[in-house]
Amino acid sequence: MRTVYFLCLLFISLSVHGNHNINYSQTDTTDYKSLSKKEKRKYRIDNYTGKVFWNISIPYINNFSVSYPDKRINDTGFMGISVGFDYYYKDNSFINLTGGGIVNYFVPAPIPVFAPVNYDQISSSYFSLSHNHKIKRHKLGYGVVYSMDNVKPEEEGYDDYMPRLTNKSLGLVGSYYYQLGRAFHLGFVYRPTFISLDQFESSYQHSISLDIAWKIRIIK
Repeated sequence: MRTVYFLCLLFISLSVHGNHNINYSQTDTTDYKSLSKKEKRKYRIDNYTGKVFWNISIPYINNFSVSYPDKRINDTGFMGISVGFDYYYKDNSFINLTGGGIVNYFVPAPIPVFAPVNYDQISSSYFSLSHNHKIKRHKLGYGVVYSMDNVKPEEEGYDDYMPRLTNKSLGLVGSYYYQLGRAFHLGFVYRPTFISLDQFESSYQHSISLDIAWKIRIIK
């Protein structure tokens, strides 16, 4: 548990330190209506202080490395969904809260398959809190994550029953996004976990997602 407290304190201290750098004396006097279309686009990207964005994303490709009794399962699949919020406390820094779920579905589209299939079935639900920096169109984030993983290994024979295993864990989250349009982003999210809450022991697992995201401003 000491490690959990350390991670939380580290995240809070970094966020508070960044908050001290806000310059409240600066007042924006830009006449937005007088700007050209290109200048308005740049202004929207560069002026985010006090703004709140609602995020919805599709973690399209997901790679997993999870623990199962007596073996480790590594697999890659498709599909997921996540939602969250960004709060910009200054133009180039923001706090993100996200919750989502990802799977390793073997078809790269949400199409039901009615034929019998047998593969390592992995899913993960997670909540993350991160501190992020924006450098023009680049967005980098780091923080903490709580993950609940479900694993159902492939059964090698008709008599080889493999029970489903659920594991709850704590770890870190790192992300990188590139802003391609007014709301559209493409990025990668890395969620390594180190502490198993079921066995209260160290256990490395991870998920890595190629994320297709839309960040929609709800407070202007």
